[in-house]
Amino acid sequence: MRDRDAPDECVIALDVGGTGIKGALLDRELKPFGRLRRAEPRRQGHRAVIAEIAGAVCTLDEQAAGYGATVRRVGVVVPGIAGRRAPVG
Repeated sequence: MRDRDAPDECVIALDVGGTGIKGALLDRELKPFGRLRRAEPRRQGHRAVIAEIAGAVCTLDEQAAGYGATVRRVGVVVPGIAGRRAPVG
């Protein structure tokens, strides 16, 4: 059943940080109506980080569907080098 306050369309916003991945479903006014938090598995290497990002996007897509919303775009921000163990030098 559709939530009256849930939008018809939304976007997924994902922030991949050094220790965690934070995500949200945003409506047209960029107001969040769904959220997600996960640890970043950087010690397991870049493939594990990529898999965790993909899993987070899929989870948020499922959340959106539960609200009756369709995801139109996905934005991923990585302010550094995801999965990096040591500085290059």
